[in-house]
Amino acid sequence: MSLRIASWNVNSIRVRLEHAKRVANQYKPNVFCFQETKAADAVFPAEAFRAWGYVHQALSGAGAPGVAILSRRPFAQVIARGYDPLPGAGDIWCS
Repeated sequence: MSLRIASWNVNSIRVRLEHAKRVANQYKPNVFCFQETKAADAVFPAEAFRAWGYVHQALSGAGAPGVAILSRRPFAQVIARGYDPLPGAGDIWCS
């Protein structure tokens, strides 16, 4: 079994959504990691990712860059840590 992972600093996932779709269709990554999503939960394109066949976890906050992990398979465990102790810093761990 092969595993394909893509990581991309998108500098706004909403602006790069169509490009991300082309990348997903062309390279078919099993896991897609995004940095600097710049999208709060209310505007995060979760429905688009579900339509592409991905589950996701995202972490963002007011004025924070944001990160997201997409996977073709459901996550068994998710640890999302917020923006403490450094403002604007956060991470998500998924397995």
